Amino acid sequence: MKVIIVDDNELNREMLSDIVSEMGVNCILSEGGEDCIKQLSKESADLILMDYMMPGMNGAEASIKIHEMENYSNLPIIAMTAEESAEVIKLLLESGISAVLHKPIEALSLYNMLSEYTEENLIKPETSGAEADLSELDALLKSGEIVGLDADHFDIKTYEALGFDLKSGIRFAGSAKNYLQYAKDFAKLFKSLLGELDKDIEAQDYESFTIAIHGLKSNFRALGQMDLFKKCQACEELGKNKEYDKLLLNYDAVKADFNKLISELSEVFASTAKKKAISSHQLKEILKELRDSMLTFDLDTADAIMSDLSNCELETESSDDFEKAVEKLTLSVTGLNYQEAVNIIDELLKSLENTAFNS
Repeated sequence: MKVIIVDDNELNREMLSDIVSEMGVNCILSEGGEDCIKQLSKESADLILMDYMMPGMNGAEASIKIHEMENYSNLPIIAMTAEESAEVIKLLLESGISAVLHKPIEALSLYNMLSEYTEENLIKPETSGAEADLSELDALLKSGEIVGLDADHFDIKTYEALGFDLKSGIRFAGSAKNYLQYAKDFAKLFKSLLGELDKDIEAQDYESFTIAIHGLKSNFRALGQMDLFKKCQACEELGKNKEYDKLLLNYDAVKADFNKLISELSEVFASTAKKKAISSHQLKEILKELRDSMLTFDLDTADAIMSDLSNCELETESSDDFEKAVEKLTLSVTGLNYQEAVNIIDELLKSLENTAFNS
């Protein structure tokens, strides 16, 4: 079975990909409706998991366009949405959506839904419902299986004290391994996500802000952080209702909570190991290897290289620029945006040739 996962939120795409892949399903990742249509013109799929609220073309609009394509008039499209209003559900079904999954999506619910559309015997998620516990997570930390994350650097009690419901999160992720990887990636990218929200506020692009905060809300719910989930939800509602003055005031208060969490997460996920200093020449060689792995779709190698890069620092005074560049590259690699990642690598190599990081 081959499924296209369409979601503008990179972390959501990554999480869904991990869950679905463990069921034995082949995944194609797409960052939006337009991108999905382009992919379908190149290769076929058995089913689409389609986010509803996305910038540009939303899920309902994409569904109509896809069903107008040759050979895809009957392609099953499952909508994924946090919207529960009868109006939105009616809109989705009228657009040709086959069924609706409400976010956040539990791994077991996703398994049951996909099983209805294939005769293949899918692999049932390891952990679901009341079965979720912390024993697997504790064993995983002790094993050191998650690169850069182990029992010495991640304290369960400290993490839970930040308001994260681990049992709830593992239930949605389908396994402790999926949850830990998701939490680790979120901690790494949270600052960048917050930066995008700030840009939208500065540009007074409240529609884009509302869509972005909607995605962040989904991230917090999947992680089991209900307090910030509710605060994001409040901001989203103000954006939808175009109450922009109230939105600005509300976001100022929420942003303080975000910044506090960024600081706390950096402590929880921080490695005690000293970062490895590398030269510009070494960085060039690493980037070239990463570029090759992206072009050949060798994602295991790409992930390993990115993990190493995150634990490195340049032997120059431009370490802040280096960290920002790695952060930007991480967003593309973890989001499986191959071409974007290659473009960023090319820019970095060009900058290195021009001694941008050598000052």
